[in-house]
Amino acid sequence: MGAKGSKVKKDPVPKGGTITALDRATLDLKNSRDRLSKYRKKLNLDAAKLASRAKALHAEGNTSYALKIMKLRKYKLQEADRVEEQLLTVLRMVDKISEKQNEQE
Repeated sequence: MGAKGSKVKKDPVPKGGTITALDRATLDLKNSRDRLSKYRKKLNLDAAKLASRAKALHAEGNTSYALKIMKLRKYKLQEADRVEEQLLTVLRMVDKISEKQNEQE
């Protein structure tokens, strides 16, 4: 029992080095950018599905329900526009950080 599990493990040496606050901020912003772009795609896909569903309901004669779905679609598109603005803001911030980093070098 003894030889297999009794080896002394050495502490792993950290690779790369330290992460600066600037690196952490850039990483956080890029993660935010990725999440926002995924959310925007989801909203646009949902809006397209809602539009096709509303058309089908309207064709069946259920116009009141179709109008409610179109209102939901409008809300989703407005939310997609807000996400787009946030995404542009995040991209500008990433560009500013990279410019400042290039100036320091």
